[in-house]
Amino acid sequence: MTNYDVFNGDTDGIFAWHQLRLAHPRDAIIVTGVKRDVNLVARVNAVEGDLVTIMDISHAKNRKDVQRILDSGAIVEDVPNKLVVIGAGYIGLELGIAYRKLGSEVIFIEALDQILPIYDSEMTRPITMWLRKHKVTVNLGAKAKGATTKGKVTTVEYTDSSGKDHKIKADKVLVTVGRKPNTQGWGLEKMAVDMEGPFVKVDNQCRTSMKNVWAIGDIVGEPMLAHKASAQGEMVAEIIAGHKRAFDPVSIAAVCFTDPEIVGVGLTPDEAKDEGIETIIGKFPFAASGRALAMDAGSDGGFVRITARADNQVIVGIHAVGSHVSELSGEFALAIEMGARLDDIAGTIHVHPTLTEAFAESALAGLGHAIHISK
Repeated sequence: MTNYDVFNGDTDGIFAWHQLRLAHPRDAIIVTGVKRDVNLVARVNAVEGDLVTIMDISHAKNRKDVQRILDSGAIVEDVPNKLVVIGAGYIGLELGIAYRKLGSEVIFIEALDQILPIYDSEMTRPITMWLRKHKVTVNLGAKAKGATTKGKVTTVEYTDSSGKDHKIKADKVLVTVGRKPNTQGWGLEKMAVDMEGPFVKVDNQCRTSMKNVWAIGDIVGEPMLAHKASAQGEMVAEIIAGHKRAFDPVSIAAVCFTDPEIVGVGLTPDEAKDEGIETIIGKFPFAASGRALAMDAGSDGGFVRITARADNQVIVGIHAVGSHVSELSGEFALAIEMGARLDDIAGTIHVHPTLTEAFAESALAGLGHAIHISK
């Protein structure tokens, strides 16, 4: 596209086609993403299916309340002495850990019984170790009930896993749950677009049910990742320009930028088992990596884990946790996309000393002849 318009805010009547000035005047792309759930900032009782409104920021009594009760899209300009984070998923942990590094006392309130529920406990154990080492309080199975602001202090009320009520006073409260697709306020209800639950329904070319209307990114559903949205946007632009394309990745890597970081692409061992796939697992600890040790990153419990089919050794999942492992995400995704087998990775000479050696070593471990760890 060489010419395009970007529409924001209230767009009543925007889809009257004569008002659009695109490279191809008949095409429009919906890229509205997700937003804070105004009516429900946090689904803190998700375990029981109950819905509890913790903090409706849009109806805060005054500007000071808004400044002290924030959602994940806000920026805390001043580092608070004490920060309460509602939600210990990837957004909450990324931001909470960042503020702990900046010097804040950080307290998490999480409704589920573990942090980062999308990952298994083996993957999250190094994160838990970091939180304990840096004296971060994590309340699991806890349900936030509400918050009140008086002066410069906000008091958060919550119920712990045993049902006991508590109150925490904090300088700031960060709500990192309660997001939903941004489907209202810009004219979608006036369009003939089919929905799939809360998301806009699209095919493998990101076409909606309305001719010449496309949708990409978070608005079309999981995974809600920026690199997925970018790839879809590039594809749609090429299709509009007349090229033949389809969005059909084998898998999309996801990264949790915590400390240490987590990378995941493909199936976990448990997910493979649920699909009836018999697997072999190869695992290599960063404690045995010269590069990790040189970076003072070998003692955080990190590792690379490969999950492969037992019958033909085709890799179905790769997961890693450790310092800077996000830099391995491209190689992991490529291996899954290309249908690599364990011997493909083990037979590829990896540069020494680099963190990528751990990937080759984990493949060797899966084959049963690891070199730098005991068998």
